[in-house]
Amino acid sequence: MSAMAEMFQAGGWWMYPLMLLGCALVPLSIVLVSLGVASKERNAVMFSLILLVAGITPAMLGAVAQMMSMRAAEEAIVHANPADAATIRAASLSESLTTVLFGLPLSVIPVFCGFVLLGVGLSRLPRFEERT
Repeated sequence: MSAMAEMFQAGGWWMYPLMLLGCALVPLSIVLVSLGVASKERNAVMFSLILLVAGITPAMLGAVAQMMSMRAAEEAIVHANPADAATIRAASLSESLTTVLFGLPLSVIPVFCGFVLLGVGLSRLPRFEERT
């Protein structure tokens, strides 16, 4: 089995929403950057903010999945042998971090596009001297 398949399997059911979100964010990034570059400055800033919020969503979803997995592991440790608690906790931490490790790279493209588009939109705004 490949490393990506093992990572996907270790992440559990949380990997499916992360994968679907990642597949939706790439076209969304392309469309919003295209619209933002071709539109007025205020629309470019609005599109960049949409991209920035959408970009942090996979990372936050991965963090929520990690916390929920660790909570379930801690509940399971209560019923396990106390001598094995440290081993179970370490194994569950390594498995629960796969959702974070999968969500963070999915956030890179939309966040980068959002910051680029924010720079484009802010560079088109009139300067303070020009407004007065």
